[in-house]
Amino acid sequence: MVVGSVAGILFISIVFRDRLGGLTVAIAVASAGTAFAISFGGFYRPGDRVQLGHQG
Repeated sequence: MVVGSVAGILFISIVFRDRLGGLTVAIAVASAGTAFAISFGGFYRPGDRVQLGHQG
């Protein structure tokens, strides 16, 4: 089971290696946003809606 999982992850990383950079950036931005939200404990609460971008 473990060998199959490792082989599957290795296969996917080889096939999609040119696109993994974008995934890394997306994960980094999401974790930075989470850290920001946690650091301002009372500012955001679970369930709050946050609008990103320009409202027009």
